[in-house]
Amino acid sequence: MQDELDGDDDVPIPASDDQPLEVDVRIDDDVPSAVLEAFGGDASHIINRFEIAARAAAQHRGFTFGEIGIFATTDAAIRQINRLHLSHDYATDVISFSYQCEPPLVQGELTVSLEMALAQSRRIGRPPIDEAILYVIHGVLHVTGMDDHDVDDRRAMRTCEQAVLRQLGLPDAERFDADRFDALDGLDPTDSAPTRST
Repeated sequence: MQDELDGDDDVPIPASDDQPLEVDVRIDDDVPSAVLEAFGGDASHIINRFEIAARAAAQHRGFTFGEIGIFATTDAAIRQINRLHLSHDYATDVISFSYQCEPPLVQGELTVSLEMALAQSRRIGRPPIDEAILYVIHGVLHVTGMDDHDVDDRRAMRTCEQAVLRQLGLPDAERFDADRFDALDGLDPTDSAPTRST
């Protein structure tokens, strides 16, 4: 579903274990107003929902301290990040960077494409914010040490995603499982699609 990059060991980590988990969400000024309108037009609503989802995913994994940054942007911007950091020349849904991952302390960041979430949500018939929240959850699970490169790891990640979606009260969480839509696209759920690379 996403691209990930482990952080350098030289990155300074400002938080200590006595600080609660902070989630800092920023929305790129380049996100078109039409995209924001599709998400309800209120940036503070997106920010609030992303903060709640990130905390829920981290806490589900036992992480309650540290900091997670989330940057919501465009397909063009996430493609540039993907190319620069991972040598993948395509847009994707979410890219995560994990800097520290020792429970209960986590440090990391993720970039989410709101344009990708909107396009996918229209394709599968779910609200754009719910699709984007799935990307946030998936990215945070990567930041907290989960992987989805083999079948067992992928199954474990999907189980965690579904648990967090249910905890957040999102309707029909199982109906919108990422593997189901990969299968509809003719992909084996263990393969990766260009917009869902692992």
